[in-house]
Amino acid sequence: MHLETLWQIGTGDDKRPYDGLMTHYDVALLGSGTDGKWREGHPKYPGKGPIRAFAQPAISGDLIVARRGLHRALALGVIGEYDHSEAFDDVQGWDLQHYRRVRWLHNVDEHRFDRPVFRQGRFSRCHAPEVHEWAARLIASSGDDLHAPVEGDDLPELPTPKQTVEPESFGELAGILRSASRWKEKTWDGSLGARPSEDELLTHITVPLLEALDWGAEQIAVKWEFTDLALFDPVRREPANCRVVIEGKRIGDGLLFARSQAAEYIDKLDLHSADLLVTDGIRYRLHQAPDFVEGEALEANLDLPKASAKRLFEKLRRPQ
Repeated sequence: MHLETLWQIGTGDDKRPYDGLMTHYDVALLGSGTDGKWREGHPKYPGKGPIRAFAQPAISGDLIVARRGLHRALALGVIGEYDHSEAFDDVQGWDLQHYRRVRWLHNVDEHRFDRPVFRQGRFSRCHAPEVHEWAARLIASSGDDLHAPVEGDDLPELPTPKQTVEPESFGELAGILRSASRWKEKTWDGSLGARPSEDELLTHITVPLLEALDWGAEQIAVKWEFTDLALFDPVRREPANCRVVIEGKRIGDGLLFARSQAAEYIDKLDLHSADLLVTDGIRYRLHQAPDFVEGEALEANLDLPKASAKRLFEKLRRPQ
């Protein structure tokens, strides 16, 4: 353990956090990793940026702090080896394939510093005296063997990567998947000038997707009661006929918190036989009635489709 060397790593934002995933699997995650594993001279990873620092200058035994914003420390751990895995190619919409195993101290409570002590950026050295002092206190009180190698069977097994499949394998939905990818690209490359609203994405992507899944226009209610979209079968718009409640968000907003908001609508309208779909137009999470269990939600990313997305589409398809 090298107490004098302390690194800091971002963990998303309050709408799309991933510190919980990092501490669950004992990893630190960094993106973007779509260009593959880092190596010296890689044409896509020039210069001395955060990915190079994450893969090379940071060495096993260094300390690392997971942060949120410039004031908040969420976890402290010891760094292991660098690697790359497609298992982390879609973490709430983040592409975080670069990873290092980390032996996190799991008894660390969030700590907020009185001044900005962390630097902007995904990964870098941390020199703030207050953070070093905080880390030293935690280490002294932890009782953990921080000198143990960060490897072995005592670390959680990493998730298995799910292979991305071509849009054509989704048949009649292929054109909608390609359209979603274009919307995502134009959202982030500056073509649109500003992020499209949730209503735009519902109009241009979600409604065509629903129509391709056999829902007729008269069955797709827009702004019914408290909802963004609601699906009815039969078409009469009564609570007993509501099959799916849909909550839309803007691209880049988190879907985890949208679930609680949409669940409130279901309670208000007494729609406990209706499924709950949350989406930013690109990513979809389907929570099934009556329990809406988070861990059993079906997922699909139209820009990065996996074979498992077919389960969501089939569940969302209108019964014949």
